[in-house]
Amino acid sequence: MQRGVSRMYQHSGRMNFVLHTEADSLFQNALISFEEVEPASEKLLKATGSGLTLKVTNFYPTKQIKVTATYPDPGVPVSLFRFHPSLKRYLVVAHPEKRGGKNYYDFFIKEGGIFVQMQDLSPPVIGRPMMFHKPDQKNGNFFIREYVAREIGSGINLKKTKVLWNGKPHPFRWENDRQVFVVEIPEELAPGLLSIQTIDRGENLSPWFFDFVGIE
Repeated sequence: MQRGVSRMYQHSGRMNFVLHTEADSLFQNALISFEEVEPASEKLLKATGSGLTLKVTNFYPTKQIKVTATYPDPGVPVSLFRFHPSLKRYLVVAHPEKRGGKNYYDFFIKEGGIFVQMQDLSPPVIGRPMMFHKPDQKNGNFFIREYVAREIGSGINLKKTKVLWNGKPHPFRWENDRQVFVVEIPEELAPGLLSIQTIDRGENLSPWFFDFVGIE
């Protein structure tokens, strides 16, 4: 059971934020407001409607604030992005759970900002890590191959990623901190063709990436 207190802030009946924190006293002197904005789309991200600027002052939680945000479902794959002034770009903060024609987002914040539903228009690209130094790296009786997924939008959907060895599904490991797929091929199965295709949360498919493993 979640402890603490929740407060709902609604805007125009279409978008609302529920803020949850650990102590009601934190809300007493807080100034929390919303302002609807018309965000500009970026080259690789398309805003699907109005955004909300969340302004929070005199609010000093000892932990991050849990937020549940509700937005209309635009009928296309979207995620919730927050504009980062220091980076001058939008970064994804949450992916939706769809219920009753609305999108629900759960995430944590320590400050306000501009929150916008955006459609990712750019497919991920799979390639070699820049520091890859051996065409065939071996560990015991396995060929170890690493492939980086270059994705700057909504993020990789691992459940729909395909890794095939000679046309058949093959297990892989995802290292999120490096954005790398790691594939181990038993030496007795080589040589062969490794094929990888991934997809992001915006339903953009990457081109297939092919690699021959175990070829002298």
